[in-house]
Amino acid sequence: MRQTADGGVFPRDYLIKTRKRSYPFGVIINTSKASDRDGGTHWVAVWVQSDKEAEFFDSFGNTALFYEVEIPAFIGCLAPHCEGKYKENYVQLQHPSSDLCGLFHLYYLYHKWRRTTPNSIQFYVSEKFEK
Repeated sequence: MRQTADGGVFPRDYLIKTRKRSYPFGVIINTSKASDRDGGTHWVAVWVQSDKEAEFFDSFGNTALFYEVEIPAFIGCLAPHCEGKYKENYVQLQHPSSDLCGLFHLYYLYHKWRRTTPNSIQFYVSEKFEK
């Protein structure tokens, strides 16, 4: 596994080894650490539009800070001028017993690349996926 988070899929403890890159880009983050032997607990997504604009998306509707400090620090590193004021999804779109979180976050990033608004993405997801 690569040691820098320059776009892709990473465990949360690898996010500290970040480097700046061109905007926009998205990252899917496993909320478990690489050393955890649980196979991964949950997946979330971060979209960085520019050094001033970022979004955190969790299909369970939790905040980035809910998953420890690595994720907010990662957002602050790659979008330093958003000053901790990034957008977050507070709507639970995924049922707690569902294991489809990876698909939710791929779907979210796909629509971000297509420049779909967050509210439209939530509407699409709530119509197409279980709740």
